[in-house]
Amino acid sequence: MKVSLFGLLPAQPYRMEVMAFSEDNMCFTSNEIGMGVQHWQHSLRVLPHARGAELIDVIEIEAGWRRSLIAAWARYMYKRRHNPRQLMLSRPSV
Repeated sequence: MKVSLFGLLPAQPYRMEVMAFSEDNMCFTSNEIGMGVQHWQHSLRVLPHARGAELIDVIEIEAGWRRSLIAAWARYMYKRRHNPRQLMLSRPSV
């Protein structure tokens, strides 16, 4: 697949692969590569609570000289995702 950051940069190859997944433990680990990223590993775990759930994200990024830029993008992106995810997890399960 090819992706472009906001359609501003030329589309470049990008790959995301789920390395581990456990429905029982409500967790996954993925690895991504492309667009200047040599390694982007994302581990997510959902811990149930009486009033919803707690999300634990752990992200490892290797991007050479682009690391600071990619890390800033990751902080922005995960911050934007957080509120919608919290809302989704606070809904009662069916």
